[in-house]
Amino acid sequence: MNIYDVVKAYLDRLLIEVLNDSLLNMIYARSLGMSQMMQLAGNILVLEQACDMYLLHSAQLCGIPKRVAERSHSGLTARAVLKASQNVVYNALINLTNFKVDEFMVLLEEVNWIAEEALDNANDYMNEVLIYLETLVSTAQEILPMEALYKVVSGAMSHISDSIMTTLLNDGVKRFTVNAMLGIDINLKTLEAFADDKFDSTGLSDLGKETTFRDCLVEIRQLTNLLLSSQPENLMNPVIRQRNYGSLDYKKLAIICEKYKDFADSLFGSLSNRNTPQQSARKKSMDVLKRRLKDFS
Repeated sequence: MNIYDVVKAYLDRLLIEVLNDSLLNMIYARSLGMSQMMQLAGNILVLEQACDMYLLHSAQLCGIPKRVAERSHSGLTARAVLKASQNVVYNALINLTNFKVDEFMVLLEEVNWIAEEALDNANDYMNEVLIYLETLVSTAQEILPMEALYKVVSGAMSHISDSIMTTLLNDGVKRFTVNAMLGIDINLKTLEAFADDKFDSTGLSDLGKETTFRDCLVEIRQLTNLLLSSQPENLMNPVIRQRNYGSLDYKKLAIICEKYKDFADSLFGSLSNRNTPQQSARKKSMDVLKRRLKDFS
């Protein structure tokens, strides 16, 4: 073993057993705030990208010509290890973000699910989420690499969609009306506009990502569209289902649809809003869908 092999081995140990392990301990300690965790992610990326430079510098100090060192296919093991640690810190960032989002999504419990009138603007919980996400994206753009920014914000969007779906599935919501879904529709449109704007303004749209921020909301969007449609039974048409409702699960739908009450089947809402031909037709279509869903659940 020549001196270069010895130096390389010790450099790997330094990067893996000292630096990388220390960074992982900081992540697992769960004592860092969001901005600190972002900075840590940036530091790990810099270390990972600098591995080749460290190796070339070590080779030069050992008297090995740069062109010879550059032709070597034997790199530092530390680079792959640090790359894996990037995924660890990205997951930690996603968890921190989702934990914070949950603090605002708790306000879903205050939503009036049997409201007599539809909302004109987004709910308080959605306004709070948007304020937080705006701050998050602004900070992340300055510190995180694009891939990390994409993962964190995509994770938050998916988590919001899951949270609304879970709320509708849980026993806390016994029933809900069309006005409640109109409220969710307003919230979603506000969030979708934010998602589109940030996906474009951050430059992520130029990276050719198959899944946009808006796409992460697809399940709750398709559910909302279904429950507000004039013919919800069209879900059972394979072509329409594949095109418009492909992300929806039959078992979840069966539970949610059983809770869904239109004005025509409700004691809520004014007399002028009840038993219109359009609502009667929609109720019949929903009843057909409910019966069909029971066959699959």
